[in-house]
Amino acid sequence: MSIATFVLALGAAPTSDTRDGIEVLEACTQTAAQEPVAVVMRIRKGTKLAEAFATKKAGDLLITEGELILDGDNAVLFATSICDGQPNQFLNNITIVGRLGGEAKITSSGKSASRSVAVNRYIKKDGQDKPEQLTDWFKVRGYGHSMKRLTDISKGALVEVNGMLEQRTSTKGDNYVELKCRKIKVHSKSKTGGGNNAASGTTAVGYDQAAFEGDDNDSAMPSNWN
Repeated sequence: MSIATFVLALGAAPTSDTRDGIEVLEACTQTAAQEPVAVVMRIRKGTKLAEAFATKKAGDLLITEGELILDGDNAVLFATSICDGQPNQFLNNITIVGRLGGEAKITSSGKSASRSVAVNRYIKKDGQDKPEQLTDWFKVRGYGHSMKRLTDISKGALVEVNGMLEQRTSTKGDNYVELKCRKIKVHSKSKTGGGNNAASGTTAVGYDQAAFEGDDNDSAMPSNWN
């Protein structure tokens, strides 16, 4: 599960597209903040929500909520509700539920740690009898108490992470997003954790580990995704 609430500014009017066999309205947006995060907003066509979305234009502000997924390097919000936003409003709140990947990576400064969380989702494409399971690997970063939690919790544990989406730059100069923790809650209490690949048997969607390995700094990606 991954639920997000944002105030988003549209970069252009919505356009029609087809994603995973589903017709959608899509627009490039960014969070209304001093350091904005790029988010692709999508709404399934043929709904009243899509009709309202189609009337929006570049520069409009929207308060929106929906499912946050990863599509390659892009953060994508499948919106389930929208309403008009106002200048100076700020909302950037994400909650994901998934299983922790490999070991946490602590920066050389010791100020933060990052770790991957596998979040399963299901999509039923046109013509399919059963939904297809996909897995998004979210990169999570913690500071202070959240850093200790990320470091101590066992691999494979089912966790609920709440935080905000931030834009970062990889060692190759590519943009990506990560979740900055506010709090982490463990749902599975096993001392040994799952011990298995959290996305075993699924199609993992997210980042290529090799593209992010490099200097040990606050923007570096975890070196072990498994």
